[in-house]
Amino acid sequence: MKLFITTPINSYQVDEVSQIEISTKDGQITILPDHMKLVTSMLAGLVSFVNSNNRYDYFVGDAIVMFENNEIKIITDYYTDIQKIEDLDSFKNSLNKGYYNILESLVNKNAKTNN
Repeated sequence: MKLFITTPINSYQVDEVSQIEISTKDGQITILPDHMKLVTSMLAGLVSFVNSNNRYDYFVGDAIVMFENNEIKIITDYYTDIQKIEDLDSFKNSLNKGYYNILESLVNKNAKTNN
């Protein structure tokens, strides 16, 4: 599957994703290859995907998710790679308070998992 994350400022593409996990208002869902067509809203939070047996975790703002023909398109106002965050405080002024609180929780959880 191919993954596309698009914001008003930039876009990100991953050519080979074997699965992706997102949070919707109805709960967590996992999308695998050849999944049925899907259009849903996504709550701000964690998006995890597997690429070449490696797991990647991204914080994504509120979004629309579309899946068709083994392409996942996420249209959002914000995303960032959680593993690459070194200074969480640098995000404090650039994100709204709700997004910052979610991101802080995810970064802290990720730090505990990796220790």
